[in-house]
Amino acid sequence: MKKIVIIIFGILTCSLFFAVNFTGCADADGLHNQEASNVIFAFKNFTAAADGSYSIPGNYNDWNNASAMLTLKSGEGTTAAQTVTNSFVKFTLVQPNSWTRAWYPTVKGNSIDETSNTYVNFYADITLGTDVTITIDGSTSPATVTVE
Repeated sequence: MKKIVIIIFGILTCSLFFAVNFTGCADADGLHNQEASNVIFAFKNFTAAADGSYSIPGNYNDWNNASAMLTLKSGEGTTAAQTVTNSFVKFTLVQPNSWTRAWYPTVKGNSIDETSNTYVNFYADITLGTDVTITIDGSTSPATVTVE
């Protein structure tokens, strides 16, 4: 009888080990039940920024500014959808591999950069689990940020 209990215990232990270590996760980050949104960033009336390629680093991508995410032409540009898992989205607009914000101070952001104490970032509140477009309108200073 003792041998049967040990075998059953061993089978249950192995089953638990495999269940914990080899089951799929909800997303690539391995977060279970993590809600996410697909977010498109659309800049308009941003003529204070020169035409060219831009990165949009923010808290949703660990402030990674290495790659171009949109091209501005005549102050207009839109990104492809970005996966966002934070309902409070803070971001900025810079050329790739740079932190220079050539559009400031002509246009101010609606969120302060704690390192420079200036309003050179943007923020928007979103509802996770929905696909949204965050529009940043540079015709006002601070810029008008809307979520649709």
